Amino acid sequence: MLQEAESHRNNDSEEEFNLFIVNRLTKQIKEILEDYKYYTSKELTPRISEKLIQLYDFKKFNNEITPLDDDKEQENPVKTRKNTRNATNIADCLYLAIVDIDIDKKLSEVERNLIRNEFLEKIYQSELNIALVKTGHGGLHLYNNMDPLILFAGNSMVKKFTFEKYDVEIFACVDYNESKRCVVLPDSRIKDFEYDTVTKKKQPKQPNQVFMYEKLGKTNIKFDKKKDLDLISEVLEVLEFDIELIKYHDQPEQDVKASQDVNMTRQQAEVLINGFNNLIIHNYASKFEKESTTFKIFSSVNGMKAIADVNLQWINETYNKISLIQGLTIKARSHFDRTRIRLAERSCTPPYIEKLVRLTNEEYYNSEYLSIKVKSENQRLTGSLRESEDTKSSSSNKSYNDDIIDLAKITVNNIDLTDQFELTDI
Repeated sequence: MLQEAESHRNNDSEEEFNLFIVNRLTKQIKEILEDYKYYTSKELTPRISEKLIQLYDFKKFNNEITPLDDDKEQENPVKTRKNTRNATNIADCLYLAIVDIDIDKKLSEVERNLIRNEFLEKIYQSELNIALVKTGHGGLHLYNNMDPLILFAGNSMVKKFTFEKYDVEIFACVDYNESKRCVVLPDSRIKDFEYDTVTKKKQPKQPNQVFMYEKLGKTNIKFDKKKDLDLISEVLEVLEFDIELIKYHDQPEQDVKASQDVNMTRQQAEVLINGFNNLIIHNYASKFEKESTTFKIFSSVNGMKAIADVNLQWINETYNKISLIQGLTIKARSHFDRTRIRLAERSCTPPYIEKLVRLTNEEYYNSEYLSIKVKSENQRLTGSLRESEDTKSSSSNKSYNDDIIDLAKITVNNIDLTDQFELTDI
C-alpha cells in the first residue's frame, strides 16, 4: 500500500493524489464495517465459545487458567481436578466488549444488591440489547459490541472509572491474539483464594463458600442467542459514564521543572489561573504540548483544594474564570458543567497548571508569577529559619537552667561515725 501511495504521489497531480487517498480510506472503512457486521450479527455463544478455556478447582485467575490445547494435564485431567466451567479470552472475541462493574466486596450483601439493581433498572428501562451476567461477588458483566471505528488502549483496561462503592473496568478485543485477558463465563463457579505460607500454594479462604456466575435478563431471547448487541458507547451513555475518558485515558502530567508537592499559596494559584489567556482547552484530546484538556485542567484545579486558605467558594470562582476563557473549544464549552461534575472526585497536584502557563504565556509567567513564587518561598524559608532558631534558643536556655545548682537547697548532715546510722542520716 505504501509503495502504491508513493507511486501516486510521484506521478499524479495533487488533486488526483487526494482522490486516491480518499478512495483508499473509503475502501478500508468499508472492509472494516463489513467485517464488523459479519461478527456482530452472530449469536453470542459462537463468538465467545470458539476457544473456550476450561477452569478447574474453582480458580479464575489468569495465571491459573491454561488453554486446553496447551496443557496435556487438562487433556487427561486427573481425578483430583474438578472442572468448574469456562472462561474466554477477550482477544479471541472480535468486536466484543464487556463492561465489568466491580462492586466493593466489603459492602454487605444488601448494599451490593441495591447498587446492582440500580444499574439493572437503568438497563431495563432503556431496553438496551445486551447480555447480562451477575458475577460471583455480586457485580455485573455487560456484554456489548465495540463501536466499529473506535480503538481502545488494550484488551484490558483497569478501573476506568473509580467510585466510592464500585469500580468500572472495560474488557475489549483490540489486539487480536496479542494481549490476553480471560473473562469468566456464566454458569462457572469460583472460590476466593489466598496464599498459604506453609504449603506455598493458594488455598481457598473458606473451602465451603462457592460463588456462581449467573445469566440475567428479562427478555425472551436467551443469553446464548443474543446477537446484534448495542454499542458500548450507548451502554455507557445509559449508565452515565463518559466514553471519552475511556478512549483516550488522558492523565494529568507532572512537570519536572515544577514543584513536586503542594508548596503553593492561594495567591500563586490565582496568578496562574489568570494566565490562561493563550491556552487552548479541548474536551478530551489535546494534540500539542501547549494545549490541554478539561480532564487535566479540572483534575489540577481540584488538587488546589489542598492549598491553605482555598475553600469551595474559591474553587467555584476558579471554574467560573476558566469557563469564560476564549481558548475553550466549542465541545469543551458545551460539556463544561457535565465534565466538571463527572471529575469532581478526581484530582492531581497543581504543578501541571504551572507548566501550562510557563509554556503558553511565558512573559506573564516570568513577570507575574515567578516574583510571587520567589517571595513566597523566601517567606517560607525565613519562617522556617526563625522557628528553628527559636526552638534552638529555647532548648539552650532550658539546658542552661537545668545545669544551675541551687546551693541553698542543699542540706548537710553532721554524722558522728561512732554512732549507729539511721535512715534520716542517709
